[in-house]
Amino acid sequence: MGLDTVELLMAVEEEFGIHIDDEDAGKFCTPEDIADYVYGRVRKNGSCPSQKGFYKLRKIIVKTFNQDRNKIKPNSDLKEILGKNIKTNWLLLQKSLGIKDFPSLERGKPLISLVFILPAIIISPLILDEAPLELIFICYILLLFLMNIFTYNIGTTIPNSHRNVSSLIPYVGCSKNIILEEDIIIKRIIEITSEQLGIPVDKINKKSNFVDDLGAD
Repeated sequence: MGLDTVELLMAVEEEFGIHIDDEDAGKFCTPEDIADYVYGRVRKNGSCPSQKGFYKLRKIIVKTFNQDRNKIKPNSDLKEILGKNIKTNWLLLQKSLGIKDFPSLERGKPLISLVFILPAIIISPLILDEAPLELIFICYILLLFLMNIFTYNIGTTIPNSHRNVSSLIPYVGCSKNIILEEDIIIKRIIEITSEQLGIPVDKINKKSNFVDDLGAD
């Protein structure tokens, strides 16, 4: 298979939330061949599988961060995808997913250490002056409380439970599966073929050969 065909099939996988085996992919010559294959995979109702969720999530990541689709795997490190500006990109990812209940970035160990150490430094004069222990304790707790509030939303560390792409699949909303008719599937595949190959839809029919008629490599 050439690059055109690979890109076309990947777009079909994302659209219908299925995986196309390489052995099966090598047999596709026309949009109708792909439609028959897809119909056999999506004609039954069911819950949103993790595979379908991954394809939908990958599409969002590729569009949002201009990533190479081929390099996005379930175990891909989110830190590498988000790059250096993790805080901004984490919020951008949340917005792209369209959800409100999204985990916040955590404070790293240096920042957490500062939350405890800085109040101790501030109250050190009280300790040196042998102030009452009750006063020292109250001041420390108050400063600790304030530091915790001030630093709560400035975390830049991805939670351990959300280190890779697959951990975000539960946040991808999958609509209830619908039984798709064959004519709907072939229509959409022709549209995808048009998008991927840059050929007008009216120049493609279900019997068009990808190589001989449409010039795909």
